[in-house]
Amino acid sequence: MKAVIQKNIKIAPLLSFRAGRGKARYFCKVQSQAELKEVLAWAGKQNLSYFVLGGGSNVLFSDRGFDGLILKLSFHEIKISKEDDNVVFLKVSAGLPLAELISFCAQQGWAGLDYFIGIPGTVGGAVYGNAGWPRQGVSIGDLVTGVLFCDQDGLEEERGADYLDFSYRNSWFKNNPRNNIILEVELKLNKTSSNEILIRQKQILTTRQKNIPSGFSAGCVFKNVTRENSRQDFSFHPLVPLSFREKGVIPAGWLIDQCGLKGYERGGAKISKKHANFIINFRQATAKDIYFLIKLAQEKVLKKFGLNLDLEIEYVL
Repeated sequence: MKAVIQKNIKIAPLLSFRAGRGKARYFCKVQSQAELKEVLAWAGKQNLSYFVLGGGSNVLFSDRGFDGLILKLSFHEIKISKEDDNVVFLKVSAGLPLAELISFCAQQGWAGLDYFIGIPGTVGGAVYGNAGWPRQGVSIGDLVTGVLFCDQDGLEEERGADYLDFSYRNSWFKNNPRNNIILEVELKLNKTSSNEILIRQKQILTTRQKNIPSGFSAGCVFKNVTRENSRQDFSFHPLVPLSFREKGVIPAGWLIDQCGLKGYERGGAKISKKHANFIINFRQATAKDIYFLIKLAQEKVLKKFGLNLDLEIEYVL
């Protein structure tokens, strides 16, 4: 087998959290779709479960580690599938870092990904979690026209955006995580001037940097509370500002802040003083430290507001 499979690899260095004490029983970077099929066949014979890791920016593994195979897709390709005077359709490998794609598209004068600047991870990971910027109400699923993926046997399938069930920080893939691997994504982008895109990106990045805490984190831990994901109408909630109720969205960070949890520490982890929806690993935090803060925030918000905080990150037991 061409692919190199490593044993007993520490998981923390693979994650933006840099947290956790566990190891992966096996780890493999695959360089092509052919290698991926080969490795999946090997894992099937070993009866191993697998987890596909993107940029490691939205996930936390328990301190027990992962008794299976962690896969990382390392094949990167961008190609034009079709274009006209105003739009271009790109097919992009799922393992491509999102930042690399954003930079390339800006140079070409292809707009649409501007609002995603500063969001870490890979293209596949962004599509999996339907990444976006809540303040502007944009998500990457808005740009997706199709996805090529394979199942655990390496059998490929291509589906259009309508099939992928995109919603706030969710997709069909997130609801079916263990059996389907995103290989390639088709995006529809608008043609404009590179200078216009670069100016807009600079403005967006400045705004984001003002609000995003420094340090090791996985980005926003919880989804913002909406009428849909809270499963209740909070239009008349006495503790929620009218502006949030009118928009139908309550920022998770605001709810956590109102519970007095900014700066709260557990072991090597703390709830950020700058943005309460971020948990920072400031001193070799364990996954247990971070999970304690996750549960604490959920319990406090539920007790004070009667609202549930749903995880935006993925916690792998």
